[in-house]
Amino acid sequence: MGLLREEVLQCKKKIENMKEMEEQFEFNQEELRKNKQRIGDAINIAFEVGGSELVDRLINVMKF
Repeated sequence: MGLLREEVLQCKKKIENMKEMEEQFEFNQEELRKNKQRIGDAINIAFEVGGSELVDRLINVMKF
């Protein structure tokens, strides 16, 4: 019975770890969405200030 109990505890730990990873993944997704929005806002402002030439230069600099 001790071995079975240990396996159950290991499974519970794995489930808890998976839940934490899912939460971290969701957090990262939201941060990515926010950062994409910020980049879009910056590109829109660049277009308003310097037109398409500035946007093209900005996009070329941001390529990674």
